[in-house]
Amino acid sequence: MMNASSEEMKAPITLGNFEELPEEDGYKLELVRGFVVREPRPMPLHGRIAARLTRFLDEHVDASECGVVLVEVDFLLTEQPPTVRAPDIAFVSTGRLPREPYAPAYWRFAPDLAVEILSPANRAAEMQHKVLEYLDAGSRLVWVIDPERRTAVSHGSRTDARPLGLDEALSGGEVLPGFHLPLAQLFDL
Repeated sequence: MMNASSEEMKAPITLGNFEELPEEDGYKLELVRGFVVREPRPMPLHGRIAARLTRFLDEHVDASECGVVLVEVDFLLTEQPPTVRAPDIAFVSTGRLPREPYAPAYWRFAPDLAVEILSPANRAAEMQHKVLEYLDAGSRLVWVIDPERRTAVSHGSRTDARPLGLDEALSGGEVLPGFHLPLAQLFDL
């Protein structure tokens, strides 16, 4: 057992083996450096925040016709060793969309924006590692949302992490120009 929020298989597997694994009730599966990581499925608060943020992002992206917003889609971040992550929410700009965007295959790149919403079982070190994986694979912006504390952290690079309080806002910056969402509005449940 890795920690309270995830469980890891003891031996590495290939990407092909990972693709053949059956879905597991109660768990979301990801592949990290060849090892399967099991994370418990989200609780209601996590789901509600994800739904709200997805709606706000999708409305902005549809209006500006700048790409697509996705929920819990697997992205192949690295091939050797294989790492497949599924951010809670992702944005991919139009210019980076695959030729057949909805073919049944991993997108073999990192999303422009990856959003992770913390669950009570998540550990800080584990989430920091995830953030760095997204950034190292090419994500230009990573948001970590903490529903319990009603805060967020916006990561623009390995050295650019901006904590946001309830009186501040998520900004799309150069990744999603014009997107601005006050955290108070996101957390107004």
